[in-house]
Amino acid sequence: HKAEFANTELLLLVEELLEDQLLIDLNIFTEASSKRMNDRNFIEELVAYLKHGIQDKKKIIEQMYKEGISPNESEELKEKFKSVIEKIGELNKVVPISKTRLKQKNDFYTLFNFIDKHSDLNIEVLRNQYESFLFFAKYISPSTHECPPLKEYAINCVSQSNSKNARLGRLTFFEEVLCNTNSNEKGNKVVSQIMDYIES
Repeated sequence: HKAEFANTELLLLVEELLEDQLLIDLNIFTEASSKRMNDRNFIEELVAYLKHGIQDKKKIIEQMYKEGISPNESEELKEKFKSVIEKIGELNKVVPISKTRLKQKNDFYTLFNFIDKHSDLNIEVLRNQYESFLFFAKYISPSTHECPPLKEYAINCVSQSNSKNARLGRLTFFEEVLCNTNSNEKGNKVVSQIMDYIES
C-alpha cells in the first residue's frame, strides 16, 4: 500500500497508531524492524474492524484504502482505538498480555473486538473476565476433542483465521464464556462444558 497511498489520512493514522506508547508497552510486536510491515498490517486490520465491523481480511483493507477516510473519521477512529488500547493496558497490569496467548494476533484481534463491542463494561468487570479467560486459555487446543467449545475456538485461531466466520466464531466464544450470552435457566451450556472438562 505504501507508495500508492502515501500521505493519505488512512496511512498517516495507521502510522500514528503504531507509535502509540500504550500499544508499544503491550509488547506484542516483534523487535525486528523487518517485521514492521506485519505490525502495520495488523493495525490496518484493527482500524478496518473499527470502521466496518468484523469482515474478511482479504477484501476489507484494500477497500478501505480505495475509499479513504476524512480527517474527522480519522480522529474518531483514533479515539476509539485509543480507548480500547487503554483498557487493554489496564488488563496488561494484571498479567502482561505478552505472557498469554492473547499476544497472538488472532486472539488479540478478538480481545480488541470484545472490548470495543462491550465498551459499557467497567474495568473491574473486564479484569475479572480477563482472569477467567486466562484460567481456561491453557486448555485451548485443536486437539481438545472432549470439549468442543475450546477445540472450536482453537481451530478458529489457526484455520481460515482471518475469515469473517472464524473471527465471528471467536468473538461468540468470548461472549458466551465472559458475558454469559448463551445462558438460560439451565445455566450456560458452554461454560458448563468447559468447567466439566477442566474438572475431569
